[in-house]
Amino acid sequence: GELSVAGKDIELTEDQRVLTEHYAGEVAALIPQIIQLVSEALTVAGKSLEIALTGAFGEDSELSTGPAQAMEDARVQFLATARPEEGVYRLVSEDYESFGDNLEAELEDEVASAMGAMLGQMGSAMASGEGSFVEKMEAFGERMEMIGQEIEASASVLEATGEALCDDMRRIRALEDEMIVAVPELKGYSLFAE
Repeated sequence: GELSVAGKDIELTEDQRVLTEHYAGEVAALIPQIIQLVSEALTVAGKSLEIALTGAFGEDSELSTGPAQAMEDARVQFLATARPEEGVYRLVSEDYESFGDNLEAELEDEVASAMGAMLGQMGSAMASGEGSFVEKMEAFGERMEMIGQEIEASASVLEATGEALCDDMRRIRALEDEMIVAVPELKGYSLFAE
């Protein structure tokens, strides 16, 4: 292995080389796991939105599928942005900033539409003679409670995966600190910020 810092080749001792190669291998193994976790989180978020909105508006409503489709589109865009080229992952912060901004704007539009429709349905329920408003709201609340339990089950799997990745990152951070001490030229090039 070779090491170049700011365009300058760094001569490494055998111990430094072993340490930097170990660090590089650990980071290389972590990146695909992070990408997979983000992809799964976007999938769960989309499914959660779809389940919640289907419970509120029905299966055939565009209001039920729009936010879920936005999340799926975001997942596809994320994977296209994070896809490796020749086995090398290219993660550029600017790509993800625009990704986040686009997702936020699209979801705000979808949620605003859904909230407007929900308020309209509440008004219709109050005006209709079928059952009391309180009964309808209680039934709606019960449906939302069941949906919440389904969403929590999916989220707990993601949470466990995320916690394991955080443990890995802490371990790699310690390895990075050790590497920076061993190779002083790397000071200021920390991948894991404090």
